[in-house]
Amino acid sequence: MPELNGIGAMQLIKAYEKENDLNMTPIIALTASVLEADKKKFTDAGMDGFVAKPIDTKELESELGRFLKQKD
Repeated sequence: MPELNGIGAMQLIKAYEKENDLNMTPIIALTASVLEADKKKFTDAGMDGFVAKPIDTKELESELGRFLKQKD
């Protein structure tokens, strides 16, 4: 994103939700940054989850499953 990175976008979304008394939208970082320090940077900034690229579908399903309710 040329004008805003993922952390900045996440901060704007979370601020908007708080200001408007909205339910939290889970935000998962999808990034090529795979170092533990990078993962910590994203989670410390407020990301709700983290998946490294190239994306492993099982890992992505697991992260999404933490936030999505299954319909019977």
